[in-house]
Amino acid sequence: MLSLHTQYMINDKGEKHSVVLPMSEWEKVLQALEDYGDIVAYDKAKAKKSDPLDWKIVKKNLTSK
Repeated sequence: MLSLHTQYMINDKGEKHSVVLPMSEWEKVLQALEDYGDIVAYDKAKAKKSDPLDWKIVKKNLTSK
């Protein structure tokens, strides 16, 4: 789990409306979100029913381009 050192911006009513993070922590948040997106995409692709492809055909198609 990420340890974040957050600072909050408040409005004139004392309500939190924004968060300030150190840049290094923000970059970790972005990386975690990207990793999560990759996991979701993998799970979605894995759940699709498909027939396996013959490696010789795939290799031929890749080298002919």
